[in-house]
Amino acid sequence: MIRRPPLSYADEALRYADEAKRYADEAKGDIAMFLIHEDLARARLQARREQVDAAGLAARVAAARRWTRRAENADRRARAARDALG
Repeated sequence: MIRRPPLSYADEALRYADEAKRYADEAKGDIAMFLIHEDLARARLQARREQVDAAGLAARVAAARRWTRRAENADRRARAARDALG
């Protein structure tokens, strides 16, 4: 039976360094994917904010038009009432 010599501290350290490097390389890929997903999420959030802003602006414009129409109608009724009295 051939006995394997025990690992020296240097051999063990090298083995652990290789494992650590492998895990670090895997983590780099995970971090890169995380950053890609984060950028995509930010882009989608920004696009959604722009949609909401545009919808809000459209709603404010529509409300302003309604108020203008109401004011014009009230003015027309007031003139008609004044002419009826005069």
